[in-house]
Amino acid sequence: MLAYYQPGLLEQQIEELYQQYDILPPRDLRLENIQRIFHIKTLYNPIASFVVWDEECCIMNLKEGLSEFTHFFHELYHQLEHQGNQIVSLSLSGGSNGGRHKAV
Repeated sequence: MLAYYQPGLLEQQIEELYQQYDILPPRDLRLENIQRIFHIKTLYNPIASFVVWDEECCIMNLKEGLSEFTHFFHELYHQLEHQGNQIVSLSLSGGSNGGRHKAV
């Protein structure tokens, strides 16, 4: 069954990026390495997880008490896939989640 799996464009781009930065074996897939590659500053808060970024840096706010690894990569996905500011997206949409992100 896995022989028929075709990675998507985003998966291919992430794989190429990891290879470019010598993240090869799974043990290299540490938050510190990913933060360095994407210029991410991680903060913690008691309310919700979200990410805000521009061309130069990324500020990732992770909700305290949740799985750091899981939420880090969830928020990183927003940066890679949606390419926008979630705070602006939320206010422009008139909704609490902009139809794209559920605050957890």
